[in-house]
Amino acid sequence: MAWPSGSKAGITHLDQGSDRPSLARADIKQNVDNVNSIIDHLNISSPSNGDLLKYSSSTGKWEQIATSANQPNIALVQILANSSSQNVSSNIYRRGLNETFDPNGIVAVSSTYQLTLGVGNYIFETMTTGTRENDDEVQMQLYDETNGAQLGLVTYTEIGTTNTGIFQNYIGFTAAGTINISFRQDSSSSSNRDIQSLFKITKFA
Repeated sequence: MAWPSGSKAGITHLDQGSDRPSLARADIKQNVDNVNSIIDHLNISSPSNGDLLKYSSSTGKWEQIATSANQPNIALVQILANSSSQNVSSNIYRRGLNETFDPNGIVAVSSTYQLTLGVGNYIFETMTTGTRENDDEVQMQLYDETNGAQLGLVTYTEIGTTNTGIFQNYIGFTAAGTINISFRQDSSSSSNRDIQSLFKITKFA
């Protein structure tokens, strides 16, 4: 049955005490059909205070859901890239990682140098300044270790004439499956790899 949006029952034979029930049979039947169609389109069982109705295209019904189930699935984690490093090949190094704050448990530190992420949409943002000895830009690569692919770059740029700078840029990507990621740098200079930076990871369902 379709939702009864344009099939109201008439009241011509129902609004007067002198109306004849036999003439109202079609209107009564239409009203019963409309109610049955509404019932068929609702999936409600023991609702709780604050519950919502949400349409499901898979069942073709309005489903009962808790208010919390309709909230955006956003989780936050802060990861500190520390000064330790692991050589991958040539001058490419993975940066050491410390998990510092992850109230929703969206990442796992699979090793000192890699994080594990589940399926989802992610944004990585840099949050801190740091110091270094050399006066050139330093790039840090967000790398998908599972699939062997670069996800994006952030650049550390010096501010003024001092050795203080800031990492800038954000990286957005989608993980179709569980992956391990790392922060990599292509540099033979240990001073360039000594920059500590705090990264914020936001996950969207």
